[in-house]
Amino acid sequence: MTTTPNKAVCILGMHRSGTSVVAMSLGRLGVDLGPERELMPASYDNPGGFFELSGVVSLNERIFEALGRSWDATAAMPERWWTRRQMRPLLLEAGVLVDRFFSDRPLWGWKDPRTCLTLPLWQQALADRGCELSYVIVCRNPLDIAASLERRNGFAAAKSLGMYVSYTLHALGYTQNAPRVLVSYERFLADPAGQLRRLAERLGLGAPDEETVADVIARVDPALAHGSSDAQQTAHALRGPVREVYRLTTEAEAADAAPERQTVDRLLGEFRTYSEMITSQMSPSRPSRVQVFNVAEGHLSEAKSVSIYIIADGQVRPHAFELPWDEVTCLRFDPGSSEGLVYIESAELRRADAPADAPPAWRFTAGDIHAVRDLVPLDDTSGRFAIVGDDPQVILFVPAELARSGPLQLVVTMSLQHHLDPAQMRQVMAWLRRSADLPPSRQALAATDRDLEAGRWVIDDGVDADDGLLARLLGALDQDRYVLSLSHSDYLSAIGGTEKFLREEQGNLGKQGISHLQVSVRDAELQAPGPRDAEALLTVNADGRAVGVCTLSALVAALELLAATGTARPAAVHLHQLMAWPLAGLELLLDVLGPPVTRVYLHDYATACPQFNLLRNGEQFCGGSDRLDGPLCGECRHRKRRGKTFPAFAELFARRQMEFVAPSEAAAAVWKACFPQQADRLRVVPHQLVRPVRRDPSPRLERLGRADYRPRIAYLGYPAACKGWQTWLRLIHDRRLKQTYDFYVLGACEGLPDHVRHVPVSFVDDGLDAMVQALLACGIDLAFLWSIWSETYSYTAFEAMAANCLILTHDASGNIAVQARQNGRGRVFASEQDLLGFLWRRDEVVEAARLTLQHNPFVTLVPNAQIARETAEGLDAPPEPCRATADQVLAAARQGGQAALATRLAAELANQRAAVRQLENVRRLQGRLVELDADKRFHDALAAQPHEPPPPGALRRVKHGLGRGVRLARGLMRRL
Repeated sequence: MTTTPNKAVCILGMHRSGTSVVAMSLGRLGVDLGPERELMPASYDNPGGFFELSGVVSLNERIFEALGRSWDATAAMPERWWTRRQMRPLLLEAGVLVDRFFSDRPLWGWKDPRTCLTLPLWQQALADRGCELSYVIVCRNPLDIAASLERRNGFAAAKSLGMYVSYTLHALGYTQNAPRVLVSYERFLADPAGQLRRLAERLGLGAPDEETVADVIARVDPALAHGSSDAQQTAHALRGPVREVYRLTTEAEAADAAPERQTVDRLLGEFRTYSEMITSQMSPSRPSRVQVFNVAEGHLSEAKSVSIYIIADGQVRPHAFELPWDEVTCLRFDPGSSEGLVYIESAELRRADAPADAPPAWRFTAGDIHAVRDLVPLDDTSGRFAIVGDDPQVILFVPAELARSGPLQLVVTMSLQHHLDPAQMRQVMAWLRRSADLPPSRQALAATDRDLEAGRWVIDDGVDADDGLLARLLGALDQDRYVLSLSHSDYLSAIGGTEKFLREEQGNLGKQGISHLQVSVRDAELQAPGPRDAEALLTVNADGRAVGVCTLSALVAALELLAATGTARPAAVHLHQLMAWPLAGLELLLDVLGPPVTRVYLHDYATACPQFNLLRNGEQFCGGSDRLDGPLCGECRHRKRRGKTFPAFAELFARRQMEFVAPSEAAAAVWKACFPQQADRLRVVPHQLVRPVRRDPSPRLERLGRADYRPRIAYLGYPAACKGWQTWLRLIHDRRLKQTYDFYVLGACEGLPDHVRHVPVSFVDDGLDAMVQALLACGIDLAFLWSIWSETYSYTAFEAMAANCLILTHDASGNIAVQARQNGRGRVFASEQDLLGFLWRRDEVVEAARLTLQHNPFVTLVPNAQIARETAEGLDAPPEPCRATADQVLAAARQGGQAALATRLAAELANQRAAVRQLENVRRLQGRLVELDADKRFHDALAAQPHEPPPPGALRRVKHGLGRGVRLARGLMRRL
């Protein structure tokens, strides 16, 4: 039997009431809150950390789901809900979770505000294990809670106060006759030492030592008390049950006593009675911010935007936006920043000085509207359309006659509905497409802001239009040989390591006289590769210029026609990132083009697992494996999707002759563990070459030698959990570090505290060496590169080396850790605590940075052109002059060549899908035949022993099933 814990502490309290600070303090007193890797990561709204077990939060959410509720509901919980049948498996799961994390812990605890409502189920699970349970209930002024929820979630004050009553009364009611202590958030911030000792005494944890008290004081930021409301003002502002609940908890906490049981029972009973009335007076929907940007020369600015808040309840209403600008040529309309469905009945422009009953100056039609996300026009002439997506946005083009007519008013009659689940999303999209009755290539018009700036529009499948695909390709390709590069994103607009490499690849190929044709899947998502519609939308770029958006079948047809006429032929195919790429379409491209070589670049591990960085459950690097039934995949939530994607890629690699290119030995080792059978076809080719360069280190050495100098530490790149962003947030909020270091973020980021300097860095806008120049200009001493997965390469690591910064990294960071160790340019730590210990020792940090500057030269980074040279050397003799001019190619296409090819290729793709399905059926039947044959032989053996005859009719049924299976298989084989 599993050993169970003997004492647990549950931290309760309303959201935004200070439970995280109290949980952190109890953790310092010795209460085990669970493994750090299992805790919810910090975020912008709680940079110090939540101290909540992910499993507890997930289970509480599923309790709400089973009861048809949500965490922000204001109604009372049903009577004795925990005794319902659907709670039984959840109760078992709660017990398993406790046994998994705390079976050998004498003192442990957990915190999640949702537990205020779900506590009875946890109480039952712990009672079954003989665990002694006590409670800490954190209280805060409800007006401050409401203000915080308005800032974070946009909740109306009435809704937040209703939630406060529900959470507080349930927490008090469920903890009657149990050891508990009430803690005021305001008093805790004002006197953390005194409140910490009080908690330790009341919970029987022993008096804390002075070091523990000092540590808690250092971690409690008094600035957290911002917005604290005056008690007298609160008493006048609150009404009804909110006022009574607040008074009850305030008086009990001040007296260090439990609230009166009779008062709690009365308030809870009254709350159950009139909770429906309270709910009816509060908006069940979250207000959503709708924003309109004035697009100036393709760029957006918050300064040139207006916004209003609307209720996302699905009701169609007119909404007016005052546009105070004298010149408007293009607007971006953002109806909400989260997933959902937007339906727009009409969009109109009115002159600000026109009478209210005057007709609109302009009504937008389908031709004036383009989508940044999935937009579906409902007809060709009116402005009626709908948008479905995770961040719906549209572009509205203002007619020239109104562009400089002075202030205007935009009136949009629309409805907004949030929180569509994926199944609803698919249903809505399918319905809209049926309603629109338009070809798929017209159901997502235009693209991103950069597409707008670059002039990229959707291309027709045919070539009759002036901007047809063939005409655009002929005008964009500089050479008659090209490399086709496939990836998951448009490298002209996206910012990432893969996109940076694609820019370098384009330059290297251009120097060898080879064009670069880059194609990415439109709105790529992580999903299982497999047969996909030939109408899948692709974004096409040629030699650094935007070509357009087209369908897969149109691209295949156009490239085949170019090759057949000798106008442009492929030199190679480079597969950079295959997330969301239809594998059937990929193989069709390879079959049609027949390139001499196909290379697969290992920028990450997406071919091995949909979790491209191999973070097990998104939290811990697993190291990779070629087994789906092993322990690594066994408890990972990505196992099911990997069960579909991994075999598909393994079969593709086995069937096709491909080369595999890794940018580092670290990446090669991980990928070989996943695909050992392809190890002999894998080689390592670094993205860049490192060359020494002269640069004077004396100014930085002089600064480091000053006693009052604050070393400069920078986070490089985009904020991401897999790159250590949560650890960075804890660093910049550590009181001791804030007094010692200057913090920088170099990259794209928003919402940083005042003491952290943000320096925007973009290799798209500022050149490929933008990060190196920013590091040198800011005089950065320490580069924080805390990736928690095995990075395949990491441009930022080499850029930090080029600027001679001391790299601070995690030992699981792959090539970052390798480079830091090999070159003596960094420190590699096993844990966040080791990193903190190093940073707290300022003199040691300064000495390490000084030695890095003294003993390592500055370097410059040069793109590695090895692959480009190999591609050029592998080409056959220079081709004969083009047998067809551009005009002749277009003429042939207009005569039906391209349309015929597109039709044939689409049909071929459909046949491929049918063949795959039939082959799967054959394999299943073959497996069933083997099972049936084994059953027959088993029953024959039984029949040979007269003392144990088979059951009546068993042998007949087996023979009948075997015969039927054979007939089905033969019939299917004939059809194939």
